[in-house]
Amino acid sequence: MKLAKSDDIFAQCELGAWIDGVYNYISGKDKRKGWDLLRNSAEKGYFKAMYLLGFHYDMGHGSTEKNSFEKAVYWYEKSASKGYALSIMALIYIYTDSP
Repeated sequence: MKLAKSDDIFAQCELGAWIDGVYNYISGKDKRKGWDLLRNSAEKGYFKAMYLLGFHYDMGHGSTEKNSFEKAVYWYEKSASKGYALSIMALIYIYTDSP
């Protein structure tokens, strides 16, 4: 928490994922806080946080926002541009399996 508060993007991503329940260890005690930490980390350029946001939008976790699919692709593409393999695989799946 101290690292996340000091603007450490790696700590923000990991703590955000834990709080949000991504890793299934903490069952989403405070999803909004977890979501905010992930978003902050992603907006500062951390590719893993970008992927996790894309995944959230893709699966509809914690999001009631419109255009979630487009937001998923946006975050996957940002992460993939940094070479993150999971985002690249997600995009391959989206572009080859989408109707």
